[in-house]
Amino acid sequence: MLTEKQLKILNILKYNKDISFSDLKKQLKESSSSYLQKTISDFSKENLILINKRGRNNFISLNYESNLLFDYLSIIEKRGIPEEVFSLIHELLQKILKKLNFFLL
Repeated sequence: MLTEKQLKILNILKYNKDISFSDLKKQLKESSSSYLQKTISDFSKENLILINKRGRNNFISLNYESNLLFDYLSIIEKRGIPEEVFSLIHELLQKILKKLNFFLL
């Protein structure tokens, strides 16, 4: 399982197609380069991100071919949805199931 900081890094990467290490560090407001470098290295080993070198800079992007990445992105999305919304969706699905034998979402 990822830490809050790691989830925040993935969330930033989700909204930035290609981002440099320094820009990622600025958006994170992270003072420790070593923590960010270690996290990026770990993500790369897990095949969650791609690192492209252009000139002297490394650009980081998400690896959308990784199934594990989608699991983590779904965790990020779920964390952003209030619990009340989940309970309303559950209620709605229960009502639909009572009325229909089969449905697709």
